[in-house]
Amino acid sequence: MRMKPRPHRLLAMYLGALVAAASVIAGLCLVINLLVDPLWYLHGNVVTGVNFAFNERVAKMNQFLPRMQDYDCLIMGSSRTTLLPEHQFSGHRCFNLAFSGGRINEFLLYAHYLRARGFAPSLLIVGVDPFDFLSSARRPILPRSCAPIFRLTHSISRSGRSRAIRRTTAITIAI
Repeated sequence: MRMKPRPHRLLAMYLGALVAAASVIAGLCLVINLLVDPLWYLHGNVVTGVNFAFNERVAKMNQFLPRMQDYDCLIMGSSRTTLLPEHQFSGHRCFNLAFSGGRINEFLLYAHYLRARGFAPSLLIVGVDPFDFLSSARRPILPRSCAPIFRLTHSISRSGRSRAIRRTTAITIAI
């Protein structure tokens, strides 16, 4: 004679199967991430050996350029400026183009590049950090796709830069 399983036993079997399935799926995700390692936490991509570097400058430009006509305001700066809430600038639709380690000389080159592509915002907000006032021989980090235009505009005079820079945490320049 066969006995019917009790309801609490059915619930326990169901929960056990659910936990086992979730564990298998999470384990597979972990194994794939460990093998591919997209953010380079361990050894990089061990499957193909091709490790792509994350370039915040390229990623932000790729995000901005297709929707450039949707914005009338641009925020530039270092990682500190990324915290500015772009939706709080009333009357403007802003895009936050700030990136880690951004310097004034890079912002000028990006502004010239965007101007050459036809972008002329009504409001430009530039975050200025203390390290922008230190003389540094560090060259700007620029995406390869923008290099031809950057080479043309790299000969900006230093006197033009010094007029645009003010010793404040954020300045607004109408361009």
